[in-house]
Amino acid sequence: MPIRPNQRRDILHTALVAVVIIFCFGAAGEICGPFFETTADAFEAKFPDNNPKDIENVREQLALAGTDNKGSDSHPYVIIAVTEPEEAVACFDLSAQKELWRRKMPVNSKLFGRGDLAILQSGQDVVALDAATGRVRAAVEIDEGWDFYGAAASGDVMVFTTGIGRADTAGYSNGRIIAVNMSTGRQLWENITGNGILGAPAAWGNRVFVPWKKNKISVLGLQDGAEVARLLTRDFSVNFVHAINGDVFYGAEGTDKRMATLFRFDARAAAGTRDDSGGFSPGIPPAPNTPGFGTDGFRRPLPGFTSPDRVRFYFTPQKSSDRISLANNRYYLHYWRYVVALSAETDAVQWTSAAPEDLGAVHATEHGLFTVSTNGTIRFLSAETGRSLWEAPTDCKPASVLFHVPGFVPARDTSPDRPDPRLGLRDIILDNDNRLIPFRAWAVSLLGRLEIPEVTADLMALYADATLPPALQTALTQALQNRTSGLDYMQQALQMKYDYLEQTKSPPMGIIAPSLARFNDAASLDGLMAHLFDHETPATDMTPIAAAILETGNETIVPSLRDFAILYHADTSFLGHEDALATICRAILAFGGTDGSTLVASLRDDPQTLPGLRKQLLVILDPDAEAKAAAKKAEEEQAAALAKQAELEKKKAEAFANRPDYLAPGHIRVMMGKASVLLRPCIKDALSRRMSLTQVRMNFAIDGTTGAASDLKVIPADIPGLEQCLSQAMTKITFPPFKNPRQSASHTIHITGVKRAESTEE
Repeated sequence: MPIRPNQRRDILHTALVAVVIIFCFGAAGEICGPFFETTADAFEAKFPDNNPKDIENVREQLALAGTDNKGSDSHPYVIIAVTEPEEAVACFDLSAQKELWRRKMPVNSKLFGRGDLAILQSGQDVVALDAATGRVRAAVEIDEGWDFYGAAASGDVMVFTTGIGRADTAGYSNGRIIAVNMSTGRQLWENITGNGILGAPAAWGNRVFVPWKKNKISVLGLQDGAEVARLLTRDFSVNFVHAINGDVFYGAEGTDKRMATLFRFDARAAAGTRDDSGGFSPGIPPAPNTPGFGTDGFRRPLPGFTSPDRVRFYFTPQKSSDRISLANNRYYLHYWRYVVALSAETDAVQWTSAAPEDLGAVHATEHGLFTVSTNGTIRFLSAETGRSLWEAPTDCKPASVLFHVPGFVPARDTSPDRPDPRLGLRDIILDNDNRLIPFRAWAVSLLGRLEIPEVTADLMALYADATLPPALQTALTQALQNRTSGLDYMQQALQMKYDYLEQTKSPPMGIIAPSLARFNDAASLDGLMAHLFDHETPATDMTPIAAAILETGNETIVPSLRDFAILYHADTSFLGHEDALATICRAILAFGGTDGSTLVASLRDDPQTLPGLRKQLLVILDPDAEAKAAAKKAEEEQAAALAKQAELEKKKAEAFANRPDYLAPGHIRVMMGKASVLLRPCIKDALSRRMSLTQVRMNFAIDGTTGAASDLKVIPADIPGLEQCLSQAMTKITFPPFKNPRQSASHTIHITGVKRAESTEE
């Protein structure tokens, strides 16, 4: 049956709609995805950033929710995900020190959750487990191609994020957040960014906080998913957001130059900048591996403990109306098997603690820290001293740990003794675990910051240990050079001498001498002089020793200094170390009066004096000598340049005088004959276009100075490409120069056959 025009139009319209639908749900689903899948209003480009009123409203909602997240219980336990020997999730009762339950299931992510709930990816599902029984409270399938990034819960609602692509690489990426009612199993809402990964979310009360594209935090309604506030960070990246006891914290990544920063979601957060948002950042030297204050929410939470899991800051917040306040005014650094406690006010080390095994997880409370070793041992460390007060073994090799320890204090530290941070740092430095060399070097910098005189002795003793790696030797050098206390120990070190039989080493004078000079300690002068004359003193230490003598010396040492200068001013063992001899001469001038000046002048004039020393003595005796020498050299160089230029001008004049007024026709003929190989391809091409061609006439000009040909005109002029081809060939010909500025010339190519061409000039 024939199709009527209206039918044809309807069919085409229907087909077009079908193609669009297939395109959106098929290969291009990610492009049209938000239009079809988003069920709440969020992540719109026009939503205002850093609106103070929006942020204040969120703070009010958090205050209404209080410190209980609608579901946590008071029973203390640790939930552990294991991958060996078989995958399972187990719950360990801390008060009873026994396993409550174990559920065999695939473990494909770290654990997330709260007091009564543990959430993880198991197979292709996001599963929420009841902490008391291990039963499944909710299970939601993850769409194929999407990766799980994290989960949180508040009340009966679980939220989780998935993504396509990665946050730290270029290219397409997309993020999704889904909310599910765990009581009914019904999906409440779903949002898709359309552009940018969503990190692990946090939830408290009726608000959900989700980091986005590493520089935004969107606040969504728990029940409807609508965006109610958005924070944009302008000069730093956000790598996590955590909800703790009714407060929300987020973090800026650290760098090699600056430590990580912890922020609170409050009124100052609206500034959006690191310096104006009221954050807390440690004032200690940057720790290796750039630890942060939370787990990176944009890194896929695969099970197991990697380096970022074993290098991290921990803290316990306490309520404060206007700033970040840390319990006990203390924060902690976990680094593999070590924990270091530091003052939040002064950044001073308060104690260090070392576990027998590497630590996989740490949890800070007001009273102490719970740690879980990689062998499954749970320990409790005192917040005041770092002592291990309690431990409980588990039959687990953890791949992830979730703590729930509200108010649980398994033991209290009753010892009146307080740890010595100096000894703790020294133990870290002497740890022979080569994995920890950067951490050990960092511990050296912390030890050097302690204003305790005995630290100077510790640093010198460590420096004398030849078995320490070079990185530690470098750190020790820097720490000693910055010391402002411990002068007595430096003076004692001056008495040390190298002795083969006694197996004693020379003191590190290259480090001690600058410190003594800084103290301007005259009592050290005899020791400095002894090491100056000691043949076992390394040549590299001679210059700092001489500088310290110049700083602390007086007229009583001039005779010894004269003897030293006379003895060594021509000694080749000081090649490369002439600065030491020059500094001694400065001291002779400073303390030796007229006789000293006479001696130094004689050394300057002695032909045997080391050249490098003589050069410095010239400047020492006549500070303007170097400037005078430079000026004289500049004059000589200028005179030489002028003479050279005059010679060149003379040669140019002579050459010009020998030039002809114009080039003779025969000269042009010779040059064009030599260039025939350049012209021949052009003639052959012209013959292919016009077989009757018998001659080509070329009219052109020659520059008298450069010898370059220009302004070429060709007869016949109507053969396509001929003039252009010959013009290009002529650019490669350089004629001899002549006196007149310009000369007209012509050249005729006679074509007597396809394979032969004759030329004449006019």
